Amino acid sequence: MAYELLMPQLGLTMEEGTVTTWLKQEGDAIKVGEPILEITTDKLTNEVISEYDGTLLKIVAQEGEDIPVKGLLAYIGQPGEAVGGAAAAAPAAAPAAAPVFVSSGEAAVDVVTKIPMTGIRKAIANNMYNSLQSMAQCTAAAEIDVTDLLAYRQKLVAQQDFLGCKVTVNDLLSMAVVKMLKKHPLVNATFDGKTIFAHSSVNLSVAVAAEAGLMVPVVRGADRMGLVQLHNAMKDLADRARDKQLRDGEQSNGTFTISNVGMFPIDWSTPIINPPQVAIMGFGRAVKKMAVVNDQPAVRSMMTMYLTFDHRVIDGLEVGRVMEDMQTLLCNPELITA
Repeated sequence: MAYELLMPQLGLTMEEGTVTTWLKQEGDAIKVGEPILEITTDKLTNEVISEYDGTLLKIVAQEGEDIPVKGLLAYIGQPGEAVGGAAAAAPAAAPAAAPVFVSSGEAAVDVVTKIPMTGIRKAIANNMYNSLQSMAQCTAAAEIDVTDLLAYRQKLVAQQDFLGCKVTVNDLLSMAVVKMLKKHPLVNATFDGKTIFAHSSVNLSVAVAAEAGLMVPVVRGADRMGLVQLHNAMKDLADRARDKQLRDGEQSNGTFTISNVGMFPIDWSTPIINPPQVAIMGFGRAVKKMAVVNDQPAVRSMMTMYLTFDHRVIDGLEVGRVMEDMQTLLCNPELITA
């Protein structure tokens, strides 16, 4: 018994697809995992993959034809079977094993969607790959008590009419990073493989998740800004990054990157350095946990802080001092805005 290969439905709104290219011809043997044909819908090209062995007996839908969902594309069965009132084409090769069919009578296929790499996505991929290939990247992490930091942020939120903005946790984390970097110029540096360039100004790269991909706009001169000014600068860049409105050069010449994934159920990660920078700091979500405070158990808000660094430039001692200074700032949040 020959079975029908039908046009698959790739989405709830899909009504038809276009047969782009037949990758197999009548009489060809088909093996599990082999693509049978390509179809196009909504400007995406999709491969229809066989999930069984058999023979392509007869092609019904020709290249260029628009076929409705569940419309007949071809017949698949055993070599020599009659389909559509006529004998099928003879097999081009030795008969394959008997095909496996789904109970509905439709051929079992796996539809693979080809998603072309855009210019931005391709650039991100190349940058991340080259970063890992060219650096001795290590990651150090520490769990920090941010109970007082969150309480301090709420005090600032209560003053938003006076401040002119609603301060976020990310604002305080970023401001703390800027203060730390002023004490550690070797971390606020770039490296070309031969020479280390320690920067006196903090040009803070801020990772922003956008539909087009990861964008990393740069807040220039962040060390010369107060908390509100830093908030406004980061918000402006993030909004324009998501709207694809960044200007040329606004993602270049950063000296250090911050990545905050605290809005997701992520405790920590190992972020990849944005070359030619030599380090990147990230923050996970804040989670309430039992902790020991003054030798007594207490529920505290804990957050994991992590630093990926280029070990060619930064040694473990410097990393320890960086983490120590960040802990001091986050556990004593008044120091962040002092």
